[in-house]
Amino acid sequence: RAGHTLSEKIIEEQLDREIRLCPGKFIVTADSHDIYRWQMVINVAKKYHRKIALVGRSVEQAIEIARRLNYLNVDQNMLIDSKQIKHFPANNICILVSGSQGQAGSALNRVANNDHQHLKIKDGDEVVISADPIPGNENAVHIMIDSLAKLGASVSYSEVAAVETAPTKGT
Repeated sequence: RAGHTLSEKIIEEQLDREIRLCPGKFIVTADSHDIYRWQMVINVAKKYHRKIALVGRSVEQAIEIARRLNYLNVDQNMLIDSKQIKHFPANNICILVSGSQGQAGSALNRVANNDHQHLKIKDGDEVVISADPIPGNENAVHIMIDSLAKLGASVSYSEVAAVETAPTKGT
C-alpha cells in the first residue's frame, strides 16, 4: 500500500488508548512471529492490570519460544489458560489470538463465526487487528471483521487507524 508505516511508538500509544477505553475483553491479533508487537500488547495489558490468555497454536508457540529465549518479558502470573477466560470479568482480560489474515479454521476466524470453544464475543469487547492483510487475503479479513462487528465487537484495524491519523486537507 502506498504511503508509510506508523512508527512502533505510535502503535503502542494507540494500543494503550484502545485498552484504556475498552469496557470488555481486549482481543489483539497480529502476525504470530511479531514478538515486538506482542511485547507492546503485553506492556499495555500489564499497565491496566489485565490477565493475558493465548488463543491459537501459532501464538501459543511463538510466545512460548520467545519467553524461553528471553526475547519476551511477561510475568508468569499474568498468563491464564484460555479455559479460564470465562472466570474473569471481561474488563480484566487481554487475549492474544492467532488468525490476523482471516484464515479458515484459525482461532480468530472461529471466534468471528461464534464457533470457538473458550472465546465468545460480547458487546463491549474490542478486537484490534494489528497486521495488514497480505495481498489476496483482503476479502477474508473484511468478512471476518464484519462477522466480529455483527457479534458486538468494536474492531480496529489499519484502514481505520490510517483514517484517524491522516492529516486533514490544509493542515
